[in-house]
Amino acid sequence: MHTFIGIDLAWSRKNCTALAAIRMDSGAELIDIAYLRRDSDILGWTLKKCGNGGCVAGVDAPLIVKNRTGARPADVSLSREFRRFEAGALPANLKNAYRGPELMEQFIAAGFSYDPHSVPEIHTRSLIEFFPHPAEVVLFGLEKTLKYKRGNVEDRKKELSRLQRLIFETFTRTEPRLLSNDLLEGICSEDLSSMKGQGRKRFEDLLDAIVCAYTAYYFWYWGEAKCMVFGDLSSGYIVTPYRL
Repeated sequence: MHTFIGIDLAWSRKNCTALAAIRMDSGAELIDIAYLRRDSDILGWTLKKCGNGGCVAGVDAPLIVKNRTGARPADVSLSREFRRFEAGALPANLKNAYRGPELMEQFIAAGFSYDPHSVPEIHTRSLIEFFPHPAEVVLFGLEKTLKYKRGNVEDRKKELSRLQRLIFETFTRTEPRLLSNDLLEGICSEDLSSMKGQGRKRFEDLLDAIVCAYTAYYFWYWGEAKCMVFGDLSSGYIVTPYRL
C-alpha cells in the first residue's frame, strides 16, 4: 500500500491548510480530505493516512529556503521555463517563506526524506515541494494557467468550475489513473454558485491539495522520465510534471 498526500500549506497559521489523501492498493483513489491549522496536526494526519506503508507527501510551499532576500535559483529557473504559460513561481526567501522549512523539520524528525531523487523507491517516505500551476499546465495541456485566484468573482468561479472538470476528467483517464468514487465525484461536482469569501477560498485550496496529491502520485509513478526537478537540495527545488 502506498499513500500520496497533498498539502496546500497556508502561509499563516491563522489560516487553514487543505489536505488530500490518495491511497493506492488494488487501485488508486481519493480517500480523505481535511482542513488543519497546526503543523503537528498536519504531520499527525499524514502519518495516520500512511499507516505502515510508503508515502509521498507533496507540499505547495517552499521547503528549502537559504537566501535572505530575492528568489531561489529554483524559482528563477522554473519561472523562466513556465513564464509563457503565466505559471511562474513567487520569489521565496527567509523573509516570506518560513513555514515550509519548519514543517519539513517535523517531517524529517518523523522519518521522511526530502530528496526528490529517492521518490521512485517503493517503500520511501518523502516530503516533496510541488507547485500546482505548472503541474496543471502540463497535466491538463493548458496554454495559460487557470485564473481562479485572481479577477472578478464570476470569472474566478468559471475558472474554478473548469478546474473541477479538468481534475475529474484528466485524473481518471491519465496514466496513472485515479478511480472515480463518491468523494472525488462529489468534490468535482460541487455547486459553486453559493460559495462566497472564505468558503470559496477553502475550496480553491482543497482543489490545489488534490492536484498536489495527484502530482505526488504521478511523480512516484513516472519519476524523472516525465517530471523535472528545478533547483537542488542545497538551495531549494521544485518538482513538476514536464513536457519533454
